[in-house]
Amino acid sequence: MANINIDRLKTLFLPHGLIYILLSLVIICLLVLTIVYAVLWRNSQTSSTSSYAVANGIIGYPIDLPNDGRYVQWSFLQMNDVYELLPLDGGRKGGLSRVAYIRKLLKQENSNTIIE
Repeated sequence: MANINIDRLKTLFLPHGLIYILLSLVIICLLVLTIVYAVLWRNSQTSSTSSYAVANGIIGYPIDLPNDGRYVQWSFLQMNDVYELLPLDGGRKGGLSRVAYIRKLLKQENSNTIIE
């Protein structure tokens, strides 16, 4: 059996031990912060995350400005829709008549709407 030199082991593991202690402390701190954040987030979460995102204007619908004349609200819409130029019903229900109807509704809602 080989002799174990304690001094050699101390010089080998002491710098590494300090690094491992620091890494362990960082991991423990991150774990505690993650748990605290998860608990706070779960308690403050509404019934639906999508309603939170829509209500705060994060996705989908922008926050409406007051209609007192001080602001001009522009809407830029790009329609990436596949439609027929000449639908079978003579253009009464689909195709470009649907696009024209949507454009008319959007223009009534906000006259500063640009549709591409």
